[in-house]
Amino acid sequence: MVRLELHQRYGMSSVFLTQKEGKYLVVSSGNKRELSPLEAAWVERQVKDCLDNESQETWQSMVGGDYMSVKICTTDTVLVDLFHKVPFKKYYELKHQLQTLATYGSLSESEKKKVSP
Repeated sequence: MVRLELHQRYGMSSVFLTQKEGKYLVVSSGNKRELSPLEAAWVERQVKDCLDNESQETWQSMVGGDYMSVKICTTDTVLVDLFHKVPFKKYYELKHQLQTLATYGSLSESEKKKVSP
């Protein structure tokens, strides 16, 4: 399960990834998609890469005052649990990737090649 929320001066955006009945669902801004097996493999890689990334680099919009809540869990283990913290760039980028997938529902050809056997 992945929940990423970005709170900014003029609004909030969020994305939620969960597994239900063996299928991944991604929800963002009213968009809800069930991921294909190829998209699921891609998402798992993106989440793993984000978790493995030790960068502490932060992100702020031009107006500033941004904060982020992040929760990433396996079935029985909480891996990340941040509440109203300065946004880390790695979580901001993961949020953007998941939102793009929820909205447009496809992977670029270069990303497809990365997860294809």
